[in-house]
Amino acid sequence: MSSYLVTGATGRVGRHVAASLAEAGHAVRALVRDTAGAPAGIDAVKGDLSSPETLERAARGVDAVYLMWPGLPVDSRAVDAIARSARHVVYLSTDVADLADGEPAASFGQWAEDHASDFR
Repeated sequence: MSSYLVTGATGRVGRHVAASLAEAGHAVRALVRDTAGAPAGIDAVKGDLSSPETLERAARGVDAVYLMWPGLPVDSRAVDAIARSARHVVYLSTDVADLADGEPAASFGQWAEDHASDFR
């Protein structure tokens, strides 16, 4: 079976992704801000998408990452930390509909273009 890191594993979508993977017999690690809120039966690692150093530790040894990215500015160092460890990344993002005037939507499109061959 494969091993997965799920970010946002305590959120509305991430909790279902993590639970479904665990129920299917996969090893699941959850990146959470507070380990007390992690789903039962899942290895919780304290970390934050805005702290790239925590992502490197959390992603070490996993086959794939389910990357739930909330409406935060994307730090390319965070994406690089994940890409160094995981061969596959599933990226799910939703940006908030009520962005302030002039506030850019979160994006890592250029990084993805530059690194697309890394995931083939």
